[in-house]
Amino acid sequence: MKKLTLVSALTLVLSACGGSNSSTPAQPDVAPKTITGTIDSVDPQHRSLVVNGHQYTVEQVSYSSANIELSALQPNMMIRIAPNTGVQRDSASGQADTFSAQLEPTMTGVISYINPTDHTFRINGATLTFAKLNPEIKNGDWVMVSSLPTADAGYKVLSVVKFDDPDLVGHVEIEGRINSLDANNGTFKLGAGITVNYDNGTFIKPHQPLENGQWVEIEGQLANNVFAASEIEIESYDNLDDDNEIEGIVTWVAGDKTQFELNYRGMFTVDAHTRFEDGHKGLLVAGAEVEVTAQSSTSHELLARVVEFDEQDHDSNWNDHEFECDGLVTLHDNEQRTITMECSDDGVNLGEKIIYIDANTRFEHIQESELQGAYIEVEGIMLNQQYVAREIERDID
Repeated sequence: MKKLTLVSALTLVLSACGGSNSSTPAQPDVAPKTITGTIDSVDPQHRSLVVNGHQYTVEQVSYSSANIELSALQPNMMIRIAPNTGVQRDSASGQADTFSAQLEPTMTGVISYINPTDHTFRINGATLTFAKLNPEIKNGDWVMVSSLPTADAGYKVLSVVKFDDPDLVGHVEIEGRINSLDANNGTFKLGAGITVNYDNGTFIKPHQPLENGQWVEIEGQLANNVFAASEIEIESYDNLDDDNEIEGIVTWVAGDKTQFELNYRGMFTVDAHTRFEDGHKGLLVAGAEVEVTAQSSTSHELLARVVEFDEQDHDSNWNDHEFECDGLVTLHDNEQRTITMECSDDGVNLGEKIIYIDANTRFEHIQESELQGAYIEVEGIMLNQQYVAREIERDID
């Protein structure tokens, strides 16, 4: 997305409080220790990758158990770069001399039903749209798809890349947000329509119950339009080390802009030390494409230290993505994890609504077990015609 920025030696470094609505002047580029983002450019001869505008010398690129040649990489593939352990570090910058990279596609598998008229294709049970599909890619090819999430928890395709490596072909994977979980029958959906089946033989990492709202990476096979999972990995940003940069889509913002969710899988706190680049705090809205540099606090919060705005595509689907309401909880269904309440917003009666609680819902001044009969304020998002709570706070006014 971003091109590599060359900073003059005469660049004036200004310090500013990024928590305000003003944009912070550009800072000299210091590549983060670990980065997850899209490839800008590849230089196989010098083993160099530029990701989110930062340049890295990469010793090895891998996916699953296979090593990947740098020459096979293409722009807009999602990748994670981290320093090699035990390597020499530059005495001036403290940065590792060499890094390893791991490809982070959203889906891998066999492409089918390519339609050049409406730019759609199918993979792993999902129908996706990508206007820039390489015409050399044919039905039956094994591909990697990199994407960012959409307002309906679907997939905005960034790249589709074909591979012929026998170590890769046959490996089938898909990522997405869990919804419509039925633990009794071992099924759930990803996004709006991909049905996943799992059982006691499915390896779940980390070993914990699945919940609606979790972002998962699934390995398995597609059969009869159902994705049979052999392994499910629950992914979040909760265990990030310091000096991490992540590229993604803002999927929710608190009304006071003190918190935001990225890619449906992690919450970040905005404070007086947050710096905004190529934009200002007022641009922090659902649907914004950003690069976030974060660090963990002593209370295990993810603190956004830098929020850099990418070029926006102004997808109108995000316009009605969020909601707020307050009122009395008339019914709390603990099994379904829903609340029914008479909602109002700024004194306007919105009627009765059923609101869903998921793995990313946060509670303030109230526990989930105390919801029945409580007056609360709810902020959340609309996903597939469902109201999903992001923050529930006891109304103490």
